[in-house]
Amino acid sequence: MATSLTSGRSWSARTWAGRLLPAIGASVKGATIESHLVEGRQNIGSRENMTSCQSITDPCIGWDATLDVLRGLSNSLTHRRDRLTRTA
Repeated sequence: MATSLTSGRSWSARTWAGRLLPAIGASVKGATIESHLVEGRQNIGSRENMTSCQSITDPCIGWDATLDVLRGLSNSLTHRRDRLTRTA
């Protein structure tokens, strides 16, 4: 089953990590993170009022938060792999 954590919502990097990291288990096959260089979303407007590198569709986490989440996921997967290796 696929689930979207952003579906119509705005999530901080801490919320992403808090919801994704505990979910890592044998049943998790992948994750999609909606990220952009600039956090949030904006409505389409005049060029002068638009923020470069910010989503115009779904709310996204920013680049720095994306790096934090990916590092956290990587660390969690490393620890999980190490635990599984020790018990095998």
